[in-house]
This record gives sequence, structure tokens and C-alpha cells, in this order.
Amino acid sequence: VRTLVIDEADEMLSESRKNNFRKHLIAVVEGLRKVRGNQFQIVLVSASLSPSIMHRAHVDLGMAMMKRVVSEKVPPLDSKGKGGTPAGGGGGGTLGGTPQSYATTTADAPPALAPGVKHYFVFADQRHRADMARRVLFALKANQALVFVNKDTKVRDLVFRLQRQSLEMTWLEASMNKRARRDHLDMFRSAKVKALAVTD
Repeated sequence: VRTLVIDEADEMLSESRKNNFRKHLIAVVEGLRKVRGNQFQIVLVSASLSPSIMHRAHVDLGMAMMKRVVSEKVPPLDSKGKGGTPAGGGGGGTLGGTPQSYATTTADAPPALAPGVKHYFVFADQRHRADMARRVLFALKANQALVFVNKDTKVRDLVFRLQRQSLEMTWLEASMNKRARRDHLDMFRSAKVKALAVTD
């Protein structure tokens, strides 16, 4: 084994009480290290790798050197984003006293979206993301929209915050039973609400 690929790394390494994978991952890496020493690499794959997850990778999996790679270049929605920090990270830094490379690279990849579909991103601090989501939805004048949230525990909080700002929306979460999920989906399909918040 030369490469260990961990998909949905943010979920696999989270410290959530519901996460049963982290201890098994640690055991796998420890076993691999006994056989291969440090002659293998670990690849973390995720749509969102937060600093806390990177720290967990450093502490739990013994990942000393890290390099963050962005698969495609996405045009910013705000013109201020031009020439700024690319999606996925900033400059070099340290984590737990260990030097790291956050050199963001862009690989040539075939377009993943259908022709005519535009993909944008907006930078926002954690505390401003709910308000930014509301502003983007109104600015785009979207009839309906899906709002993806990276953690199940944050979905309902986001919805309640946006509902208080007069945005009609509902949500789906893993703990819902089938009837509740169907009722919430029907509200979105029948356009009774403008937005539906979901996890990936």
C-alpha cells in the first residue's frame, strides 16, 4: 500500500459523538505505519477541510507535511475576489509546530458542469455565512435554491436564522423520519418555500 485515500475526510475525522470511523482510521494508519514506516501517503478528499480537521489529521494520523490541492479554478462572485486567496487556503503556515505547505495548485480538469451552468463562490467568515446566504439568494433573484450545509447539526440553525429574516425555506436532516422528509420535500417541490437547506 503506497497511498491511503480517505473520502469525506471532514466527516471521517470529525469529533462528533456519532462518528464511529475515526478510531478505525487511526488503527488502520497505525497498522500501515508499522508495515510501511513513512513510505506511504495519505490523501484527504472533501468539499470542505476546516482548520480543525487539518489539525485532527496532524494529531490523529501523524500527517506532518500537508499540501492542499484545488481541482478546478472557480470564478469569484465578487470582483474583490480577483487576485485574492484561492479557494482552499492561504499561504504557508504552521500547525501544531509542524511546517506545512498550503500551496494551492490548480490542475487542468474537464468541466464538471453542464454547458451554460455558472459556478460562483463568495468568501465569508463563519459568523456571517447565514446573512451572506440570504443576500446571495436575493441578489440572484432565484425562484428556488438548494443551500448546502457541511454539517448536519448546522442545518436547522441556518434555516431558523434565515426564516427570522423573512426568507421562506425548509430543510432536510438525517434524523427526520420518512414522512417528515416527504413533507419538507413537497413544500419545496410545490414552491411553497424559496429554499431548501440540506447536507451533501
